[in-house]
Amino acid sequence: MTAGMHGCATVFHCAALASDWGPKEEFYRHNVVGTEAVINAARASGVKTFLHVSTKAVLVGGRDIVNADESWPLLDSPQGHYPWSKGLAEKAVLAANSADFRSEIVRPRFIWGKDDITLLPKIVKPAQNGSLKWVDGGN
Repeated sequence: MTAGMHGCATVFHCAALASDWGPKEEFYRHNVVGTEAVINAARASGVKTFLHVSTKAVLVGGRDIVNADESWPLLDSPQGHYPWSKGLAEKAVLAANSADFRSEIVRPRFIWGKDDITLLPKIVKPAQNGSLKWVDGGN
């Protein structure tokens, strides 16, 4: 990764094990250890800005999520291995922030697109068979 990042000003880290199920150790390996490896490669290659794509799931299970932003505190006990591991990855990203390495975190609600195997199939199938319902028409 270090060679591939050489000459880049910014790294967008979007990779993760994003699943509802699986061994806790796998989530840790992919989402925490993997993020640390990307941070280390970015620093070694001279990247100045690191943007980590996390998830709003790190906030699920606490207070109602209204007008939240990335400054909201992480939960002590998030619901599931995915948000738990993404919260630990966020801590690694924040710890890496320094005067010569700016690290930032965003927590989008959903990310999906062509060839997605996580979320898109869960939306497409009900849409195709007519069982997808929008609350208040999607408003």
